Amino acid sequence: MSIKLKNISYSYKHEILKNVSQEFKSGLVTVILGKNGVGKTTFFNLLTNNLTLKSGEILFSIDDTTSNELKNNLYGYMSSEFFYYKQLTLKEMCFLVKELRELNDSFFGKQYEKYLSLFSLKEYEHKLIGKLSLGTQKRLHLLLTILHNPSFIFLDEPTSGLDPQQVFVFKKLIKEISSENKIIILSTHSLELAKELADEIVILNNATFVNVPVDDNLENNYLSIVK
Repeated sequence: MSIKLKNISYSYKHEILKNVSQEFKSGLVTVILGKNGVGKTTFFNLLTNNLTLKSGEILFSIDDTTSNELKNNLYGYMSSEFFYYKQLTLKEMCFLVKELRELNDSFFGKQYEKYLSLFSLKEYEHKLIGKLSLGTQKRLHLLLTILHNPSFIFLDEPTSGLDPQQVFVFKKLIKEISSENKIIILSTHSLELAKELADEIVILNNATFVNVPVDDNLENNYLSIVK
C-alpha cells in the first residue's frame, strides 16, 4: 500500500506545490512541517480530491489496485474544522456517521466499542457534543475519522488548541493507530510532536517537500530550511 506523488503542482494566488515527487508507505507515520499558510491543508485537499491538480498525478495503491483517486471508504480525514450537530449526543453522532457510511451493524458495533474504550469516551457516550470540552471533541473527531477502518489516515493539525495533558492523550492514541499498518500523514507545528510520532518527516517550504531525519537535530534542520 502506498501513495506516490509524481511531479505534482498546484497554485492558488501563489505557487503552493511545484513538481513535487514523494512516496508514502504503509506502516509509517509521516509528519509534515511548515509555516502557517504554506499549503499543508491544500495538500490534504488534493489527496482527498477536494481540489484538482494543475499537473502531475497522485497514485494510490492498495492490494493490486492503483488509482488516481481514493474512494471515500478508503480514507479518513481529520480536518482542522470539526463539523458536528451540537444537539446530538456522542453516540448519536457516531450512529449518524454509521448510516452515512452505510456500515453494517456487526462491523460498526465492534469498531464503536473498540475506539470508545481506547479513546476513553465511554463516560461521554450520552453527553451532548456541544457540551464537551475541546479535548474530548478532538478525540471524538479522531474516532469518527477512523470509525470505518480506513487504510489511509490524514490528520491536519490534530493537536492544535489542546493543553499539554490533552496532547499527551492524543499522542498515545495516534501511536496506537499507527500500529495497524496504515498510511498516516499528519501535519503539525510542533517539532516535539513530530520527533515523538514520526517515522518520516518532510518540510513543506518554497512549494516543495524537503525530507529531514527524525533526530535531535530537527530544530536546526527546520530553521535552516524555513526562513
